[in-house]
Amino acid sequence: MGFRNAEEYYRTNGNLEIPAGYQCDNGYWFYHWIQTQRAKKDTLSPEQISRLDAIGMIWTKEDLWERNFQKAQLYYDHRGTLPLSMSECETETAHTLCRWLTRQRTSHTQGLLTAGQTERLEAVGMVWDQ
Repeated sequence: MGFRNAEEYYRTNGNLEIPAGYQCDNGYWFYHWIQTQRAKKDTLSPEQISRLDAIGMIWTKEDLWERNFQKAQLYYDHRGTLPLSMSECETETAHTLCRWLTRQRTSHTQGLLTAGQTERLEAVGMVWDQ
């Protein structure tokens, strides 16, 4: 059931960036299943890992941060700036980016970003005081 839900989520959303606590329409606690796959990656078969990789499995927080940074960089490359607020985000994809940027600002304020992350975000026009 878990992998079928993963495939369905991927077909619908184009990724496996599952929100915490996400539950499928069929009542399945999918977020928990994804977390379990991450935790037991070392015990999964190469075929299972390959199938999950093929539909965009994110194995670590670092992978997720990098994927979101790439979206920010692409946005910056196309527009020359990053969105400063949710009101500047017209699409769901942009809303996702805006939420991530807001979390990065909070993490920066709390001293949770690495120097490298801070530097990379600043290179694509991050404004911290929003």
